[in-house]
Amino acid sequence: MTGTNYLAEEMAELWRPILGDETADFFKIHGYYSKLIKELNLRIIVLNTQVCDIYNFYVLSAINDPGKQLEWMRKTLYEAEKYSEKVMILGHIPPGDVTCHSEFGNRYSVLVDRFENIIRGQFFGHTHVSQFQIVRSLHTQNPVSIA
Repeated sequence: MTGTNYLAEEMAELWRPILGDETADFFKIHGYYSKLIKELNLRIIVLNTQVCDIYNFYVLSAINDPGKQLEWMRKTLYEAEKYSEKVMILGHIPPGDVTCHSEFGNRYSVLVDRFENIIRGQFFGHTHVSQFQIVRSLHTQNPVSIA
């Protein structure tokens, strides 16, 4: 995670009591994480969608998958599917928004399409309005998720 490590380090320390040491340490290094709420069999995936910001000049050389975050997300979703976990995804800039680089958004959409059977919701900020978006399959245009 280039350019924003200081922020992740500070946030990881603030959230350490909630996240636990292993998750906080992972977040400090990568800027994203997942946490399983065992009682609910619910995995929360928290993404650093600042990496898709079209004005983030730190990631221009790796715009398809900055920090290998989407590769990590694919592996995390695969494991969640394997163990029949439900998943909620959180981030700041919604992939698909005009301020999120389209390559990142397209690759993200492929993952949502593939793992629609376990993703229960996607929650983003950034737009400063209350809105819901029906996410459709890239292949069939059938609804696969809500953001």
